[in-house]
Amino acid sequence: MKLVAAAEFDPQRLRAFKECYGNVELYDDALKMYATGRLDIVAIATNTKGRSFLTAEAVKAGATGIFVEKPMSHTLEEADRMVEACAEANVPLNVGAITTTHPSFAKAKELLDGAEIGELLSIESAGPFAQHQNWAYFLRGKPAWVVGQSDESRRESGNDEFRGQGMMVTTEDEVVHFRKDALGVRLDGSKGETRFDFRHT
Repeated sequence: MKLVAAAEFDPQRLRAFKECYGNVELYDDALKMYATGRLDIVAIATNTKGRSFLTAEAVKAGATGIFVEKPMSHTLEEADRMVEACAEANVPLNVGAITTTHPSFAKAKELLDGAEIGELLSIESAGPFAQHQNWAYFLRGKPAWVVGQSDESRRESGNDEFRGQGMMVTTEDEVVHFRKDALGVRLDGSKGETRFDFRHT
C-alpha cells in the first residue's frame, strides 16, 4: 500500500503533512483530490460534520475502501447516508474504534460471557460522549431510559455533545452509570469486576 495524496484546507497542516510523509500530492480541497480518480483506500479524518458528505463523494469517485475516524457522524441520518452509499457500491466502510479492538476488550467480554465475574450488576464509565463509548461494547440491550445532568455548557466550537453524569438502563435491564472522572470502563459483577482505564495504559 502506498500513500499517494492528502487534502487539507489549512496550509500549515498541509505543510506539516508534507514534512512528515514526504513526496505525496497535496490538495487544499478533498473534492479536487477525489477528481484525480487514482484513489483506492480513502481515510477521512475531518471534522465530524463533514464526514458523511465526503464519504459519499469518495464512493462516487471510485474509492474501493473507506476508513473514517470516530465518531462516525454528527447525526444518525448522516450515518445512514454513509452506510447506504457504501453498501450500494459494495465499498467496505470501517470506523475507527481502536480501544475496543484491543485484545483486552475481547478478554473482558469473554470473562463476562463466561460468568467469571458473575452476574453483571452494572457498568460504570466516565461519560456517554461519542468519542469514548467503550461501555457500549458490553451491552446486549438497547437504551430503555436515560437520566442525567449536564455539567458543561455548550463549547465555543459549537459542539453540543452531552458531557455530564447520569444513568442509563437498557431493555435487558443492564445499568450503566456515567460518573465524572470514572475509569474508562468498569464492569461490576456479583463475583468480581474488570476495569479499563485508557488514561493509564
